[in-house]
Amino acid sequence: MATVTIGGDAFEAGASILHPKNYHASNYTDLLNLTGKIPSSSESSISLGIWDGNGFVVKTLNANSNWGIVNKIVSFFNGIYLFMRYGFSLVKMEGFVDETVNKFLKYYEGVETRPVFESVEEMLKWAGLFNLTGKSLKEELVDGVKLAPLLIKELVTVITRINYGQSANISGLAGAVSLAGSGGGLWAVEGGNWQMAAGTD
Repeated sequence: MATVTIGGDAFEAGASILHPKNYHASNYTDLLNLTGKIPSSSESSISLGIWDGNGFVVKTLNANSNWGIVNKIVSFFNGIYLFMRYGFSLVKMEGFVDETVNKFLKYYEGVETRPVFESVEEMLKWAGLFNLTGKSLKEELVDGVKLAPLLIKELVTVITRINYGQSANISGLAGAVSLAGSGGGLWAVEGGNWQMAAGTD
């Protein structure tokens, strides 16, 4: 949650977004009387563009209408376009992310059902996450989830590069976390997430 100052303006160097199921961060934000930030309309845009360095390989329709029905129609056609390009791989990727997040949620269980762990390996095995540490994200998505190579090349790699500056050959566990950080409902603390680390009760 460090910040860097460039040209007199402060920017977050890490942990700039939080997952909606990160209940520790949510509860801690409430404890410190901080306010969750709702994404602006540009951050919650229903459009998508993927640039390969020469041109857009993917470009969906854009809509910024005050009429909800218009946005719904555009979103519908964008969904059809993406399905035609990637098929059921988008659904499979979403299922993989949901499954991984649900495994992380096991750590929120009370001490009566969650053991005390003597090592990180033991902790990851208990939640069913350890196998992801022994392979790359690309290997898991190709061999395990059976995603289309085009989706991995065009979308998964974009997500891992934006979030961690890495390719899809990143560790399977880190890559799954990166994909989880691309979904809906992401939030931040108004004024910067650094306030959670700096806050005192």
